[in-house]
Amino acid sequence: MLVFFLVRIIFVCAVGFFVALPSALCFPEMVRHGYINCTTCHVSPAGGGLLSTYGRSMSKEILSRWSYEGEENLGHGAIKNEKINSWLNGSREVGFNVGGDFRYIQTYRKSESVEQGKAFPMQRDVEAAFRFYNITVV
Repeated sequence: MLVFFLVRIIFVCAVGFFVALPSALCFPEMVRHGYINCTTCHVSPAGGGLLSTYGRSMSKEILSRWSYEGEENLGHGAIKNEKINSWLNGSREVGFNVGGDFRYIQTYRKSESVEQGKAFPMQRDVEAAFRFYNITVV
């Protein structure tokens, strides 16, 4: 009876573990290019979120259809000063790494009785990390 009870507990814990796992949100095209580890491009070992300096350059090279000079920098090159960019994009041994995702969606509906359009934000995320030589705090 005790064995049956332990088996049920282990089964419930295993099912709960797999249900509680977050889904992996990755780009399959990165695997096609040979990047199988998240830490290649992301600051977090679990992947997702803030990109490393290398990850920013790869997003420009692989994921962007029409890349342009400075796209990998904060604000897609809005800041032209190279010293500030190197401090904010994580390319120095001591500095910050700042990034974020902003996406909007627009809907449009037209019927015989209604013509309506609406735009609203889907995602607004800002992340930052501080790097001090080999230590990174996100």
